[in-house]
Amino acid sequence: FNSASNFYYRPFDIRYTIFDNSILQRARFKLMNNYVIGDNLGLNIIRQSKGKGIETLITNNLTNRDFITNHTYNFPLYLYPEKNDQQSIHTPMGHDPLESKDPLERERVPNLNMEIVNKIAESFGLSFVAETPMGHDPLETKSVFSPMDLLDYIYAVLHSPTYREKYKEFLKIDFPRVPYPMGHDPLEKSMIGRVYINKTQYFDNVPQVAWEFYIGGYQPAQKWLKDRKDRKLKFEDILHYQKIIVALAETDRLMREIDEVGVM
Repeated sequence: FNSASNFYYRPFDIRYTIFDNSILQRARFKLMNNYVIGDNLGLNIIRQSKGKGIETLITNNLTNRDFITNHTYNFPLYLYPEKNDQQSIHTPMGHDPLESKDPLERERVPNLNMEIVNKIAESFGLSFVAETPMGHDPLETKSVFSPMDLLDYIYAVLHSPTYREKYKEFLKIDFPRVPYPMGHDPLEKSMIGRVYINKTQYFDNVPQVAWEFYIGGYQPAQKWLKDRKDRKLKFEDILHYQKIIVALAETDRLMREIDEVGVM
């Protein structure tokens, strides 16, 4: 049967679709069904970036093939077994597959190369667990690590300015390579002032780093507004745009913090 779902069209631009292989022309059903059957996260990467900013984003739902720019490759953190009838299951909001009585949803497996995982476990003297333990804090629980910990590490490395500069020539021709792991401040103060949406209305105190931030080949703080030219923004739209600005500024801050920690 049909499954109604949120759909990531572009960064910060969430839309709505009917996830049905007979309706959508290119549903990428086998891949995207891993987000419909149960809770999941996915790493979205483009092979090369035409801009100066991020080419890696995390999502928890269906994503457009051109989510970031051109062709976006999606890698779900977990893989779910396919149903015999190949039908999708609609997942209720807040659904926890670990508490589900449906054995189908409890049989998900990490979408990881276990040979590499075992090498990391041996190197650090840790135990790998397929599911994140309840209340797990990787900074406090030092005996185990989970797929989520690896996803956090990969996402951090790919946003490191040092990593991007060091491997920029390789990043132009192939997928990013992640090195093996080695054994809240205020937002940016630089402001551009006001971003006007008409002659009298504007967004104030927008950080310059957020306004100029690149994701793939464009700047989302600018493109989001351009895509809504001549359209009246609702109150929810204004709140959403403010969240976009905060997210971009905070991403820039964290990227710089990654370099200070020294992941490379």
